[in-house]
Amino acid sequence: MGSVLIDNYAAMKDVAKYVTGKGCKKIAYITADISMSPSRERYDGFVDGLKEVGIDFDKKLHYPGTFSVETGQIGAMTLLQRNPGIDCIVCGNDLMAIGAVSICQKLGKKIPEDIKVMGFDDIYISKYLNPEITTVRQDAYEMGKQAALMLIRHIEQKEPLTDIVLPYEIMERSTV
Repeated sequence: MGSVLIDNYAAMKDVAKYVTGKGCKKIAYITADISMSPSRERYDGFVDGLKEVGIDFDKKLHYPGTFSVETGQIGAMTLLQRNPGIDCIVCGNDLMAIGAVSICQKLGKKIPEDIKVMGFDDIYISKYLNPEITTVRQDAYEMGKQAALMLIRHIEQKEPLTDIVLPYEIMERSTV
């Protein structure tokens, strides 16, 4: 089949350890449908990462939706109304994080002092927002390049399609 991706499970496991290392204890998670990939891998990595640092994830702090700004907004509002002590919202992508940040600001919460927000993907706009989104970076350009090279080698040299796993990194910015 062939794919170019990052290890979503490991990345979100690192996110769980990162935010708990910043002092977060009551962490909410906004995601897309966890029956689908990559949401499932990210969710499992997040839950397992919390377990490794001694925190059992409270399923009441999970809000599923779609990879959209609106899910981030609705999810943040819903979770914060039901669980006022949340000190961090981890989002399945940067669009959700943008929505979560907007709601936190509307509710008068200071970021990152009152609540931290973590994204995933490092979309272009993330570093230009105020505050800048702390996120997991996956290099979209390199992913596309590797996919194109694999396809060219497959067509021209009959090389089999493979799975390529690229590195990721946490981009520490203003929201955590």
